[in-house]
Amino acid sequence: MIAQHTDSPSPLQAAQDRGLHGFGQASDQIRFAPKAQLTATIDNWGPYYIEKVRQVLEGTWTPGCDGPDGCYFGHMNDGSVGMAPFTNMPDDVKAKAQAVKDAIRDGEYFAFTGPLKDNKGNLQLADGEVADRGHLDSMMYYVEGIDAELPN
Repeated sequence: MIAQHTDSPSPLQAAQDRGLHGFGQASDQIRFAPKAQLTATIDNWGPYYIEKVRQVLEGTWTPGCDGPDGCYFGHMNDGSVGMAPFTNMPDDVKAKAQAVKDAIRDGEYFAFTGPLKDNKGNLQLADGEVADRGHLDSMMYYVEGIDAELPN
């Protein structure tokens, strides 16, 4: 399994060359690795940038983080973040993935919801607590199950 956070099809192509699977980043990269891509995030920043340019032209733009929760990172519910079709997986897995995607889009599922422990066993989020933007932006721990140490 190959995961990436680079806007290049190279990791997926490497996965396909090795008979592995992976995830595209920022765009649907299925054409580059049709046997490897499971899905991909799709960034659609156009509407956001158009709005910011409009604000600049009208003299209403202010620099800095201007979203309701601080810095704007996009969301599935406003169309700035999407997912490519689910491929190269069994139908029951596709159905589960689609259900989670829909729940995220609809504001019913939040990946970082407690109870959440770090990989040292320390409780980071209480039962039912949802990580806010500040928590996510300052996360300096691996979650339970990750066998690694943070670099200094």
